[in-house]
Amino acid sequence: MMAAEKIVVEVKTTELPLVQDLIEALRKDFDNLPVGVKQAVNAILMKDCKWMKQFTPGEIVRLRSGSPSMTVERAAGRSVDCAWFVDGQLRTGTFDADALMIDEKGSKQ
Repeated sequence: MMAAEKIVVEVKTTELPLVQDLIEALRKDFDNLPVGVKQAVNAILMKDCKWMKQFTPGEIVRLRSGSPSMTVERAAGRSVDCAWFVDGQLRTGTFDADALMIDEKGSKQ
C-alpha cells in the first residue's frame, strides 16, 4: 500500500473568505473529486472553518425554522442531503448545514 500524503494548508485570516469560496466551488462537484482532494477539503472544513457543523449519515435533524424530523443521507461540505416522510410519501432535499440542527426528540437515544 502507498503511504498517505499529508497536506498542510496555511491560510491568512484575510484570505479565509477566498478559501471558503473555493471550498464552496469544490463542494458543488464533491462526488467527482479525487479521493486525496476530498480528504484535503474535509480537513480544511474540519480544522480551519469552525463555523461549519458536520453532520453524519443516519443523524436525525430538522430545519432551524421548523420541519418534520429528517434523516441525513449524505453530507459534503456545506450541503446535507436529507430524507423524510410526509403523509407516507418519501421526500428528499438538500440543505445548507447552517439551516439544520440535531432533532433531539426524533433521535434514538
